[in-house]
Amino acid sequence: MSPNIMGIKSATAIFTLWIAKKNISILSQILDGSPLRFKKLFGSEFNKELLIDFLNQVLGDREQIQDLTYLNTENLGNTKADRKAVFDLYCENEKGEKFIIELQNVKQEFFKDRSIYYATFPIQSQAVKGKDWNYYLKAVYTIGILNRSGGPL
Repeated sequence: MSPNIMGIKSATAIFTLWIAKKNISILSQILDGSPLRFKKLFGSEFNKELLIDFLNQVLGDREQIQDLTYLNTENLGNTKADRKAVFDLYCENEKGEKFIIELQNVKQEFFKDRSIYYATFPIQSQAVKGKDWNYYLKAVYTIGILNRSGGPL
């Protein structure tokens, strides 16, 4: 079944998971809200199993990841005029589904909008030139870890 996102049915499952600090208090204590520490802990091949376990806990029954490949976190756009995006962590599972993990330490008014914008990069990369493409898209997961509480996203 296709998810309904912003009133539009989509063949791509885009799950944006917002995790408040209270829900990851142990992780928060370890990382102290630092994106650099987060990347160091979860962003290396040496600690890949930690990231897989973390993502499996976040995703619950929705998805179970067996393996991950780390991808380039910089997305420069199609032209020089395009705005670029740099993800905290970007990886792909064994099924070709993409995962963007963002750690936001300070309040940003449009974090949710930025996360949706970021998700467009792996979606666009799936477009195959030519007439043979049936518009099937693999899932893109955007996980935002917010180091703050309260207020709307």
